[in-house]
Amino acid sequence: MLKNFPLQINKREKIAIWIGAGVVVLFLLLQLIVNPFLDSRRLLYRQIETQSINLQKMRKLRSEYASIEEKADEVKAGMATRKAGFTLFSFLDTLAGQTGLKDRIAYMKPSSSTQPDIPFRTATVETKLQAITLKQLLNYIYRIETSRNMVKPENRQEPSMRSCWWKPLNCNFAPPAAGCCEKPGAGQGRNH
Repeated sequence: MLKNFPLQINKREKIAIWIGAGVVVLFLLLQLIVNPFLDSRRLLYRQIETQSINLQKMRKLRSEYASIEEKADEVKAGMATRKAGFTLFSFLDTLAGQTGLKDRIAYMKPSSSTQPDIPFRTATVETKLQAITLKQLLNYIYRIETSRNMVKPENRQEPSMRSCWWKPLNCNFAPPAAGCCEKPGAGQGRNH
């Protein structure tokens, strides 16, 4: 085939042409077969890494969901153990009587709220206590926290108000600050 070629080339030039053709074939082989294979392999490794991160996130979310579901079951069980007709106001009023604070209540203001997609109503009772000791306050709070009625105290101290809020089913408990209750002699009377 090369003998019929009109140009006369010597053996050394033929070898150079074959080497050049081999380099071109090797280049095309690399570009058309090897590089796409290596690129797809890199892409596959990136996808594996991304999927493993997603799997870790899913495992974390599953564990959080299980924890939330467990807490929800505890809340449902706690709500089921409450006496029929339970109200937060009457519970706090009764507890104040048991702890000797009933005559120290300046006022108790009940309120309630509901949130969409939550089957429970959140009841709050703003309670203003006066002329009490820290020991009396701690005893009252301790009895609230250790009751089986799913009631948690929450301090909602605002600049213009010095009062304690009692809110059931609230996990953000902050112990009442010293300024939660007024000093002895402030605000006489009781209206609840």
